Amino acid sequence: MDYRRYSKEQLILMTEKLKSLSCQLLDDKAHNTQLDFSWTCNLGFWYWNVQTKALIFNPLKATNLGYTKEEIPKNSTHLFFTDLLHPDDYPNVMEAMRNHLNGKASAYDVEYRIQTKNGDYKWYYDLGKITKFDKEGNPLFLAGIVFDVTQKKEMRLDLKLKNKILDELSRLDGLTKVKNIRELFEHLKAAIRRGLVLGEPLSVAMIDLDSFINIYETKGDLYGDAVLIDVSQIMESKVLDINLLGQYSGEEYMIIFPKTSRGVALCISERIRQAVDPQYPESDICINIRSGVDGFLFATLKMDASKYQYVSETFQ
Repeated sequence: MDYRRYSKEQLILMTEKLKSLSCQLLDDKAHNTQLDFSWTCNLGFWYWNVQTKALIFNPLKATNLGYTKEEIPKNSTHLFFTDLLHPDDYPNVMEAMRNHLNGKASAYDVEYRIQTKNGDYKWYYDLGKITKFDKEGNPLFLAGIVFDVTQKKEMRLDLKLKNKILDELSRLDGLTKVKNIRELFEHLKAAIRRGLVLGEPLSVAMIDLDSFINIYETKGDLYGDAVLIDVSQIMESKVLDINLLGQYSGEEYMIIFPKTSRGVALCISERIRQAVDPQYPESDICINIRSGVDGFLFATLKMDASKYQYVSETFQ
């Protein structure tokens, strides 16, 4: 470093800063030797002068991000790393530091994403603590340690994603991939509660593929499964986003129509019949649909491959 461009006063101030920080580092080193941080991906200790913002850290913290030692600023401050924080994590990191400096948290403890030299992000975990205060009780120095937890974090996120997928699969029928009976009942109970509280209409359609067992007996299991999957996809494509289609049993389906009157529910049911019926004109598929209105009134719609008969019934 070329010191000739500094004034005498600036050099004295720099010397005092280095002297103060060196004394603190020596004091911290005595404490650090008693600690065992044998975790993998340990990137070493860091030391921060709160008042001057000077930061001393193990070069691994920067080289792990793709920087060479020559690219690390000679007089580093915390800005060298905070400028690399992921925008979504920046507020949390700042808040964690403020909480510790203000005495609201016993330690500076935070996970965050930090940008590498090539633009990717890694996950770091910082754990630090104030090591010295001034006479007024203001923090002077912080010492901490940093770890690269990218692999652990990605494994955790991958596990979370897999659990989410498994949870979603547990709500679906294994063959048709529409909602299963457990999910149907959960939605139905919620819809009933909502209807009772808000006074909203609720319709429910029960769809029964009568004599569907004949397809399995005459065409075989593979063909029968394929037809069941196809019919399920057709029905699901005809219901609205607000509705829920699910498999009640092997050849029985239920459609829940929240905030839907009998008329609208019957129109959607008719659309389903018109979509399914032409697909298998040679088969003897008979579909029965019972649509409940407001939880009290029900209408029965019988659909057959050869003729259509509409029968309305009311149940109290």
